[in-house]
Order: sequence, then structure tokens, then C-alpha cells
Amino acid sequence: MARTVLVRALLSVAAAIGLTAALAAPGASAPPHPTPGDDQRVISMPNAYGSKFYDNAVTGPGGDYVAFAGAALADYIAVYCPDRMSEPDTVFGTLRVKPDGPLLAPGSKDRFWVSATRVPVEVYEYDGGDAYVFLDAVCDGLEPTLYAAGAGVLWGRGTNEYSTNGAGETVAARLEENGVRASLPGVDGSSVQVRGYADLEYRVVNPGTPAQRVEFDGPPLAVSLDVWGG
Repeated sequence: MARTVLVRALLSVAAAIGLTAALAAPGASAPPHPTPGDDQRVISMPNAYGSKFYDNAVTGPGGDYVAFAGAALADYIAVYCPDRMSEPDTVFGTLRVKPDGPLLAPGSKDRFWVSATRVPVEVYEYDGGDAYVFLDAVCDGLEPTLYAAGAGVLWGRGTNEYSTNGAGETVAARLEENGVRASLPGVDGSSVQVRGYADLEYRVVNPGTPAQRVEFDGPPLAVSLDVWGG
């Protein structure tokens, strides 16, 4: 995949809230393997990790704000600026998975969900482009204009269906929604409301392994960021 703004934006929206992120976490124990048809069992996987940012530049008309959730801007630039690609992994919650068949086995599927409270949320004023353009500008010396900062709720949910591709690799076809909601103190002392949302469809190849990669057929189905008050 080319290192383009579109590809990077797609990867950002899909960053690691889903099942494979928890399975691939450093030090994570091997996941349990329910038998096919064990549809009453819910598996809890602690220390699910990930971070998100939201704007309207991928599927919307653009806007005046960029919001970071699950990690602060400082966490982003610490890993992003050296190579203009990396994003932070921040432990924030317990992932819950309801499988139908052995996890990751071709022919099986699952539902997953995660929600975490009190994650860091920051909103910056910026009308020069999408979140990656903003990050590039900060790396190049832009002094970011903070609009509001505090804590909020970051959530995700979706489904995986597993198969094998022509190369013999395991593939998870994933439908995912994720979002953030927060009521933050603005820098001027006012109350700022934030709602970010993404709806997307993509594939994870070799899920839960060091060779894991993400493939897209196109942009997310929807991405939105609403900021009001202040």
C-alpha cells in the first residue's frame, strides 16, 4: 500500500480497537478456543489498546477541528514525527468477544465490543486539512491551537468473519463502528461537547500475528466529528 494521505487516514480510522489488536498485544496470553456452536460464552480480554482521531476530511466536507481520543497529541507526535506513519498504542479497556466457533478459525465468526471511560480527549482548531496534514504541520513546527481537553468515553463494536485467501492466509472480514463522546472544558472556561464516529468495512490478514496487515477496498462508510458549545 502506498504511503498516501488517504491510506494513512484509512489506517487511522481502523486502528486497533478490534479483536486482533487485543490478540496481538505484547505479552498477551493465548486466546481460548471455544467449540463451534458455543454461542453463550463471552470472552474478556483485558488491556485492549488503541487510539483514534476524528475529522471530516475522509468522507465529509472538512471542518475546523481535529479530535484525538485514547491518546493525547503529545503521545501521537512522539511516535509519529520520526517516520510520519506510526501511531500510539494506549491500553484503555477490556475487549469482550462472543465467538461462534474457534477464534480465528476459517468458517467461524464473532462479535466484539469495548468501551472505556476517562480516556484522554483533545480537540484542536485546524482548517488546513485532515488530521494527518495537521500532524505533519505540527511535526514541521506548527504551534497547535488547543480548543478543549479533558476525558471522555471511547467505544467500539463490530463483527469478524474468518476465511482463508488464495495464499493460505487467515483473513478476518470486519465490520466496525467506533466513536468518542465527551464534555470537555474549553480553554476559555466554557463547556465543549464532542462526538466523533466512524463506520467502516475492511479486512485483517493474518490477524493476531506479527504479520498482521489491514486491507481496504475504499474509504470508510462514514466518518464524522461534531464539536459544539464553547
